[in-house]
Amino acid sequence: MRWGLVFHPAKKKAHSLALYLVDHIAGLHRDGVDIEVVMESCNRDRMRGANVEFCDPQDMRMDLVISIGGDGTVLRTLRDFDAPVLGINVGSFGFLIEVQPENAKKAIDNVLKGNYTIRERSKLSTLVDSEPLPDAANEVVMVSKTPAKMVSYEMYINMKYMERIRGDGLIIATPMGSTCYAMSAGGAILDPEVQAMEIVPLSPFLKNIRPIVIPDNYIVTFKVLDRKRAVALAVDGNHVRSIKGDHDILIKRSKKNSKFVRFDQDFYSQLKRLIDSSDTLDRIKCK
Repeated sequence: MRWGLVFHPAKKKAHSLALYLVDHIAGLHRDGVDIEVVMESCNRDRMRGANVEFCDPQDMRMDLVISIGGDGTVLRTLRDFDAPVLGINVGSFGFLIEVQPENAKKAIDNVLKGNYTIRERSKLSTLVDSEPLPDAANEVVMVSKTPAKMVSYEMYINMKYMERIRGDGLIIATPMGSTCYAMSAGGAILDPEVQAMEIVPLSPFLKNIRPIVIPDNYIVTFKVLDRKRAVALAVDGNHVRSIKGDHDILIKRSKKNSKFVRFDQDFYSQLKRLIDSSDTLDRIKCK
């Protein structure tokens, strides 16, 4: 077996846990378990002396990749690799992540015993004038680069004109991404098993337009109308592309899916944890 390992470079706990897991996996060799751990070459100095193979990301062929960090680390892992992701949370919440640090060793042991499932989630494919951007596991967001400046844009669904909108921007989210920025902007929460995507206009000005859920085999296109407005297109918050009024943006379901290693926690258990943590935060703020 060949396992990848990715960790948040700025979190000491993530680095320490990565070293611990590499040692644990190395110890499994004595029990006849053959796992080769591979990491990106940029980690060579920080993991010096560890039983790890280093190579460039495009050469990291893996059966599974362990991602140690928060949701952002998982999203970057999903962007860079196609292997199933086992997320271990050292972030603030980790809605996409099931495993807490204290259960990391147990999670690895369960994978080796076959006590897990692979859950697949849809991604979004984005083209800017036929130029592909990285797939989005959560959402594609279009916003003005200038704070407090609105963007005017036309939107089409399945090549049929829908509306001309003026506002702060636009979110197009997967079901998994519906619990992120889209939810904060007033969108619906979608069960990740639903084959759909969600369109959430950001603060539309003088328009009675609401978020809309459409089948994920539809195509969404839009065009910025003001050629002088500086506008950014962000994919999962970690890939940003400048766009102009003469660019056509097309978004559809990707041919690839996100893949997660899951054990026993379902979507609604995670959702309840999100709601409970939000209630706790609100109570703290009110004191």
